[in-house]
Amino acid sequence: MRKIYLLLFTILFTAAINAQVSVTATAGTPGPTAYTTLKGAFDAINAGTHQGDIAISLSGNTTETATAALNASGAGSALYTNVSVTATVPVTVSGSIVGGIIKLVGADNVTIDGRIGGTGRNITVSNTSTSASTAAIWITSTGVGAGATNNVIRNLEIACGITQNTSTSSTFGIILCSNNTSISTTSNSDDCDNNSFIANRIVRCRYGIVTRGTTTNLTQNTIVTDNIIGPSTFGADQIGKVGIFMQADQGAIVSRNTVQFVGGDFANTTGGADRVGIGIGQESWSMSPSTLTSNSYSVTANVIHDIIEERTFSAVGILLGTTGGGSATNNLVANNFLYNVRSNGTSGDQTVGLGISGGHSDKVVYNSIYMSGDVDPGSASASTNFGSGIRIANASGTTHQNLLLQNNSVFMDLSSSSTAANRYYAISGNSSAYSFGTGGENYNNYYINAANTQTQTGGLGTTSGNTLTTQFATLANWQTAYTAPQDANSIQSNPNHISASDLHIPVGSPNAGAGQTVAGVVFDIDGQLRDATVDIGGDDPTGVTPPANDMAAAIFINPVIGEA
Repeated sequence: MRKIYLLLFTILFTAAINAQVSVTATAGTPGPTAYTTLKGAFDAINAGTHQGDIAISLSGNTTETATAALNASGAGSALYTNVSVTATVPVTVSGSIVGGIIKLVGADNVTIDGRIGGTGRNITVSNTSTSASTAAIWITSTGVGAGATNNVIRNLEIACGITQNTSTSSTFGIILCSNNTSISTTSNSDDCDNNSFIANRIVRCRYGIVTRGTTTNLTQNTIVTDNIIGPSTFGADQIGKVGIFMQADQGAIVSRNTVQFVGGDFANTTGGADRVGIGIGQESWSMSPSTLTSNSYSVTANVIHDIIEERTFSAVGILLGTTGGGSATNNLVANNFLYNVRSNGTSGDQTVGLGISGGHSDKVVYNSIYMSGDVDPGSASASTNFGSGIRIANASGTTHQNLLLQNNSVFMDLSSSSTAANRYYAISGNSSAYSFGTGGENYNNYYINAANTQTQTGGLGTTSGNTLTTQFATLANWQTAYTAPQDANSIQSNPNHISASDLHIPVGSPNAGAGQTVAGVVFDIDGQLRDATVDIGGDDPTGVTPPANDMAAAIFINPVIGEA
């Protein structure tokens, strides 16, 4: 009898250890029911075992041997109202899977939340596969009207398996794409609307977060906010190509994210590629960059830094490349900090802090850009192309018009130790004939380091080379560059940022009070209300005299949706 009791105890004890996943439901089998993997729990929901409001609790690490895929309610036997996945202790959901570790297949109203007691990132999702086209989390549609909607992925630690300093294979932290076919930046999805990616930390992926809708059926109202994309230094965990890449969306909010350590120096990368912090519409930059049908993005209050390419391609902090085919795209890019963006571009590739290739009636306002350093140090090949703090690359026309470029602060001090002929412009454009229409270019600060002979205030042209066709050494020169003159009220003075990595302004900054109100943009990067003495750049502390550093230490207020 004692042996029987001992055997039963061992069986029950082993089952308890292996039961890392517990499911409770308001209909079907109420539970709690134990499973050893998240896939097991999802499979049971797909089979209709658990129904109604379903809660999945993780209490231990799981090793997934196949994708944990949750189907839409109503697909097959699945019948649920919502599904939540939380943890009681810090856990890891991992596996080596070609595909995604977690996959929402047209599933709606799913929340995966790594907070315990409202704080922390206590769920790690890791795909350790070294194959291409893999993801930690994949959200996909099954066709028109059958997208995955109203899902929330938040407060997770996310990683892929391929070290990004030794590979060019595409892996994804979170990707929304395709109609349940393949994982790709070019695979269209339908009706995956109203999804939110909040406060995640993503490392060791070629792409951090990607969305791909359909240009004839734009993805609606995606929220990407408060995420940290990239590690704290270059190396195996760096982001390989793009931090946040969004395509064929409408009404997306991209706010308060930190995107860092994308690409890498010559010693820490294998193979060159265009490196982009945040790419809206496109992920590639050239002398004539492309656009994609998308509109109404709000890209605000992001901090983007250390976007580095030393294998002759481009590096861009924010890339704005959308088109509406003649209709207004109405994008807003405001209150962002960009620094340490550089590349040793050749043959049309270049360094650009903020690159604009398309858009109609867009506002690019109140951004702070700090460009400094040697673009081709050490073993890197010599750069043969110019660089810009802000560049308007394409000509104006029916699809690219009415741009408002105002209240932006550019600090330009890039240089090339290999190519003395290279020039680096605070601002550059397509041609003197460019028309801003009902927008305009004004109240900006174009500072260049006068001691750096490779810097120029502005340039115009579309020909690749060390310099642009026409150069403008001083602000006065630049103010007559366009056929319809611009920048009458712009300035050229050192903004005296707190540091090269903190672009807040100190007491006495020339940026203070030198800006002009822009309708609809009432907060700065810290969520502080802009007052009547409008400051140039992302930082505008309330009051005439700004403090030494007014950065909110913990929680910012989202200037778009008003949430903490």
